[in-house]
Formats: sequence, structure tokens, C-alpha cells
Amino acid sequence: MGETPVPLQSTLNPANIASRLILPLVTPAPSSRLGYIDWLRGLACLLMFQTHCYDAWLGGSARDSRVYTWSQLGGTFPAPLFLFLAGISFTLVIQRLQQKNFSANQIAKKTIMRGAEILALGLLFRLQEYAIALGWAPWTDLFRVDILNTIGVSLMLLGVMCWIVLAISEKCSPGRPRPGSIASLVITAVAVTVAISAVTPLLWTTWRPRFLPWEVETYINGVHNLGQPQSWLFPVFPWAAFAFAGLSFGQPSPTACLTAGFVAGLPMSTSGASPAGAFSTAAASAP
Repeated sequence: MGETPVPLQSTLNPANIASRLILPLVTPAPSSRLGYIDWLRGLACLLMFQTHCYDAWLGGSARDSRVYTWSQLGGTFPAPLFLFLAGISFTLVIQRLQQKNFSANQIAKKTIMRGAEILALGLLFRLQEYAIALGWAPWTDLFRVDILNTIGVSLMLLGVMCWIVLAISEKCSPGRPRPGSIASLVITAVAVTVAISAVTPLLWTTWRPRFLPWEVETYINGVHNLGQPQSWLFPVFPWAAFAFAGLSFGQPSPTACLTAGFVAGLPMSTSGASPAGAFSTAAASAP
């Protein structure tokens, strides 16, 4: 027997047509991304964009306006935010790799390579900027330490610290649960955060590694080719401290709460307002 033909009026029924056009609801797959990190990165980007745009577009008396002043003040937040969030993300990456039973060497290799990639992107960005301004930009701009360079170097340093701490933890306590190694990382990161804040004034003054070529020294204290460290650049000291502090906050623990005080005092510590910074400043000014 043949199939019963469907009446033409039924196929042209608006309800039938609509039911065929409406796509079925698809439940989205759960995302591993954390919304608050993406929102903070977006905020940092917005603050960075408006700072550079106002600085490029406004001139003359417009630079004396309150709008310009506040826009430049907002530009002081993106770099610490980027570095701090990079440290938080670093901890989350380590936790995921440990859940996959990666060894200390494997984790270190993956994280250090990620930092090297970002450093390479930073160097390519400097090359692009030099090419765009070819003819009037000095060649020394190729070696300027910008925020991408510092993020890359900071992640590489975090990877080295991670390798050392996890390797020691695996050797000393092979049967110990993995969360113990995370706690060791947090404690070590707090110590490195304080150490970077404490030695920064010295590395900018009496402990300057003048024996290094300025292209290398600038990564330590931002000296560039100007003879003196420059506060508008982003050398490892003190900026990498924000990344190490972020690693501490990436793992909820009592230690993370303790780190909050150090993070809040980082800008002050490099100027001598905290005990560590005061000690370093006094040592730097001693004869």
C-alpha cells in the first residue's frame, strides 16, 4: 500500500513551518574559564586603551584638564592587573596539570614554554612598532622592556620556581597528596614576592648590575640606554612581584589572605614605605 499523501494545506500551515525553523535547544558544554578573570582582563584592556588614546589624541592645554589627569591615573592599573591575573592563571594551570599526573619536569617545561611564547610575542610587537615608525624611531626601541616582555619573563620565572618546589616535594614526600605541593608553591611565592619588593631599591641604585650590557640590565631595573632606571618601563624588579603574588591568590588558603597585605604594599615597598622597602632604601643610601 502506498503512503497517504499529506494535504497541501497542512504543509503550508504556519505552525508546521515555524516548528521546522526553530532550532532545538542545545545545552552548552561546561566551560573551564573563570568569568571573574576574563572580566578583570577586559577591565585592564579598557583602562590601557583609554590611557593610550587620550595620551595620543590630546595636546596643549587639553593635557592640563582633569579628564586627562584621571585617564592617566587609570593607566596605572592595567600592568599590575595583567601580571597579577597571570599569576592566578598560572596556579590554575598547575592544578589541572597535576590532576593529569604530570611530573614536575613536564609542568615546568609547559609553563616555561608558555612564558617564552609571550616573551617572543613581546619582541615581535617591538619589531612591529619599530617597522611602523621606521625612519624616525631609534633602534634602541627594539630592546625596550614593555609589559608583554615582563609577563613572559615572569611566567618563565614562575615556571622555574614551580619546577624547583615540585621536584623537591616529589623527592622528599613521594607519597604525599598533591595539595601539599601547592601549599609549598604558595608559601614560596609569598617569600619571592617579599624578596623582589625588598631588593628592588637596591638593584635600582647601589646594586645596579652595571657590568651587564644595557640591553640585559634593562630587564632588571629598566635602565634602557638612558643611564638611569626609568619608572615608565616594566623591568622584572619590581613588576614580577605581582605575578608571584597572583600565584598565591590562585589557591584559596590562609596564606593567600596573608599575601593580600604584601600585594597592597608592593607599590609602597619599592618606594621605601614598607619595612622591607625602608630597609632596602636605607641600605641603598648608606655610604
